[in-house]
Amino acid sequence: MISRLVFAVVAALVGAGCALPAAAEDFYAGKQINLIVGAGVGGGYDLQARLTARHLGKHIPGHPSIIVGTRRRTRLHAICSKRS
Repeated sequence: MISRLVFAVVAALVGAGCALPAAAEDFYAGKQINLIVGAGVGGGYDLQARLTARHLGKHIPGHPSIIVGTRRRTRLHAICSKRS
């Protein structure tokens, strides 16, 4: 009796999980994602973000374009520097 209940719950979860990528594909299709790097252009973080962005869009359902933007002074950095 319990094994049938467990099987039914697992089957329902697997069925619900199969439907999610279709919804994500519809959501991200034709959109762009902005990846903000809190460091200067040409540095190690910028290079890593650009290499990641080149391949990341292929692995997200809907294949959105990834745009890398750099912010030398992020808002958090500006807030922290004003307090000290």
